Amino acid sequence: MATIRPIFADQQGWYQLSQNDKYLNRPCHHLRTFQDGVVGDIAQNGKDGNTYTDGWDSNAGGSTYSDEVLFNGKQVCKSFLPKGSDGALSLGGSVYKGLAVKRYETLIQRAILRFPAEFDFDESMPGGGAMKLLRQRVGDVGHVDVYINAPSNGYEGDFKFVCEVHTSAHDGNPHHAGPHNSNVTIAHAYAIPRDEWFEICFAVTYDNLSVDDGGYARAMIWVKDDLLIDITSIHTMNSGEETVNITHLCTYFNANNNPGQPDHGVTKDMWFYCAEYEISNLLQTYTDAIGNPKLPSRI
Repeated sequence: MATIRPIFADQQGWYQLSQNDKYLNRPCHHLRTFQDGVVGDIAQNGKDGNTYTDGWDSNAGGSTYSDEVLFNGKQVCKSFLPKGSDGALSLGGSVYKGLAVKRYETLIQRAILRFPAEFDFDESMPGGGAMKLLRQRVGDVGHVDVYINAPSNGYEGDFKFVCEVHTSAHDGNPHHAGPHNSNVTIAHAYAIPRDEWFEICFAVTYDNLSVDDGGYARAMIWVKDDLLIDITSIHTMNSGEETVNITHLCTYFNANNNPGQPDHGVTKDMWFYCAEYEISNLLQTYTDAIGNPKLPSRI
């Protein structure tokens, strides 16, 4: 049995492996602000021989350094989705260097984003139904994600939580049988603004048992420090032996406008901006108003 300790002394289900566990605590923290590249260059470290260190690690072929809009620095990342594309492994980007999250650990993502008024989330409707936004890859069983709902689908909120682990083959664990909340629309009054910056934060604690089933698996989503949802009914691993070793901002747009047919991409050019992208599995002392640990807001 792994030795565990609370990430924050509030007994709210946030746990991380102790230093003397067989996995040890592999600290991993990255903050990317996209300041060291040249405007117009692809915002990916080492791409085409560049020496940049403040961009994406991979999957950023459609992302460039841009000064069209600014946040706190001299430039930001512009992620472009051309007409006819689904943005596969090019929209947004991935960060993963040194990342190896195991059972009982918490991984937190944070991003500061800006969507132009012309960015059409309904381009993901009806075949995809939602745009992939923040994503954490769980071994070879799928991702744990935050999606943006297509407005025309009539959902109550702009965001949706999706745990692809639940659509994978069950492993015989009785707690994994039957329905689970693997696809949860976040009914909340918050609406994604247009032509202004906003911050989203996503934290996942990994276990093959949910908090509700006596384990530690949990997911929380905030805008700035406002907690939108606390999901305690899902397992975030299947066997408990998987490793989370890559995170994404987007990297794919569900652009299938013909259900059951191949994805032929969006019908027009679209783009959005990212000013900051951060990931961490470190213990957090910063909390929201009700004591939940999270990455500090920077907006």
